[in-house]
Amino acid sequence: MKRAIPLRIVLAAAALSAGCSTPAKVSATYLLPARALTDVRSVDVLAIEPVVRLSGNVAEEGDEGRIAGLAQQLLSMQLYRRGFYRTTDSLWGSMDGAAELGSLLVQTGSRHGYATLLAEPDPAKAVLRIEVDLSYDVRKTTKKQTFELKTVPYVIHRPGDGNGAIGKTASALTGATGTLPGLGKLAAVAQAAAKVESLVPYSLPDSEATTTERVSASWDAWESGGKGRMHVSLVPAGSEEAVYERDFDLKVPSSFGASSPTLARVAAAALAPALEEVVLDISPNTEVRQLDLNPAGDSQAVLLLEAGAWTDAIEAIEAIPDEGRTAADWENLGVAFEVLGDYRAATDAYEKAVAMDPENPAIGNKMASAAKAAKFRKDIRASGAKANEDTSFRATKSK
Repeated sequence: MKRAIPLRIVLAAAALSAGCSTPAKVSATYLLPARALTDVRSVDVLAIEPVVRLSGNVAEEGDEGRIAGLAQQLLSMQLYRRGFYRTTDSLWGSMDGAAELGSLLVQTGSRHGYATLLAEPDPAKAVLRIEVDLSYDVRKTTKKQTFELKTVPYVIHRPGDGNGAIGKTASALTGATGTLPGLGKLAAVAQAAAKVESLVPYSLPDSEATTTERVSASWDAWESGGKGRMHVSLVPAGSEEAVYERDFDLKVPSSFGASSPTLARVAAAALAPALEEVVLDISPNTEVRQLDLNPAGDSQAVLLLEAGAWTDAIEAIEAIPDEGRTAADWENLGVAFEVLGDYRAATDAYEKAVAMDPENPAIGNKMASAAKAAKFRKDIRASGAKANEDTSFRATKSK
């Protein structure tokens, strides 16, 4: 006996799938390892040290420091979003000032992370060095263009002047009704329209009097362009040998138009994609993938999966006796567990599906993917690395 499913869920699933013969794909989120670094835990507190060297005709005094701060903020923000790193802050440079600020925050009841981090700073486990060489030039130019200018005069019709276009047409049609049968009704309509025309002024373009001349125009514009290089190295504390190192050619945007980007905007546009690559190289990250449902499985479970009712779908399939489940049922059970992030249970379900349908490569691919995700989650937990949502920056200690 299958377990009864709440009516509201069945109705939602039925509405979602109405008119669809093929079940939709579902999305699953995976935690993936860093692309170029295996031991996150050993370097998960970073001191970011950017060095920026600027050249070109737009760089001013102080810009190198400002762009260095921009690079540090961009990288810190992206690392924080991934959740496995903390970065030291320049406020830690003066521990007396840090302690005073921390005390003030505690007194005012603040739960901001600084209340703890400033009072109990963690020493950096590694230094992430960023060396940027950026050249950017802007040159004012004059842009010219020649084009044709057409002047089209208009003939103004005023009531009573006899120049109405519809009136002329009505007269022509009336004169032709004797020689062209069938124009009587059309002439009558035209005459009615001519009466309206005689009351309303309007204008019409005079194509015969149109003139054309060549005109040249010019305006100020700016040509801009540049190039850049970035070298990144990650060196653990107490070591001289980098555990990660990479060079980037920066894509510096250019423009030719009424305005030119500021140096800060140019630097941000050039640095952001490269720094995102650095984050993917050194930090675990998430990826969303699409999984196919098997429409041959239990129809009720398929509807629930399409509606996003993952736990209800699991209950529906698990209510089917093992001997009554098909390979499609086991596959859909694996999909439900995978979407919920239970990769171990998903792998077990896929294994049973493969045993019943060994010639189906799609199930084997799903099983391999889920097993890989389960292994990485186990490894990352065993390493002691924790995401920000687990540590909450220890802000609860700030009271």
